[in-house]
Amino acid sequence: MPVGVPQSVLKGTGSGVLPPMLEQYVALRDAHPEFLLLFQVSETELGN
Repeated sequence: MPVGVPQSVLKGTGSGVLPPMLEQYVALRDAHPEFLLLFQVSETELGN
């Protein structure tokens, strides 16, 4: 579990707005519970 992210957020029981990337992850995870979802996060430099 990532540091600083309450478990309730990832289970969909927390309150508040999720960051866009986490919203996308949760939507995909919930839409396809029979699959293992691998979600890659990386930083890219813009403008170079």
